[in-house]
Amino acid sequence: AGARWRDVMAAAAPHGLAGLCGSSSDVGAVGYTVGGGLPVLGRAYGYASDLVRSFQVVTPDGTLHETDAGREPGLFRALRGGKHAVGVVTSMVTELLPLRTLLGGGLWFPGEHAEAVLSAWCGWIRTVPDEMCTTFAL
Repeated sequence: AGARWRDVMAAAAPHGLAGLCGSSSDVGAVGYTVGGGLPVLGRAYGYASDLVRSFQVVTPDGTLHETDAGREPGLFRALRGGKHAVGVVTSMVTELLPLRTLLGGGLWFPGEHAEAVLSAWCGWIRTVPDEMCTTFAL
C-alpha cells in the first residue's frame, strides 16, 4: 500500500507494462487509485480504478476484508473511486497494460496567445487517434 506509482512503473517497464498513473508518478498508487485516478492515458484506457482487481482493506471496526467483484462487491465498488472513507487499504491488485513506449512533453506559450493556442489545440485533438492523450492547462 505504500508504493508510489514511480516504483510500480519502474518494476513494470522492463516487462513492457505500465500502470495508469497521473501526471506525477510521485503519488501513492493506492491513494491515487481509490481517489478515482484520472490518468494521463485516461482517454484510451479509463480511470486507474477501472483496472483494480482486488483490495485488502481494514474497515473502521478493525476487520480485514478481502474484496473484489465477487467478494463484497459493494465495498469493492466503494473503494474503486467512490471517494468514501470506508477504511484503510493495505494492498491492491491492479491490471497493468502492455505499453512499451510512452511519449510525452509540454509546450509553453505566453498567456496573451491563449485564445489562439486553445483554438488550435481544440481543432488538433479532433484529428488524433483514441490512443493519443493530451491535456491543456492555463
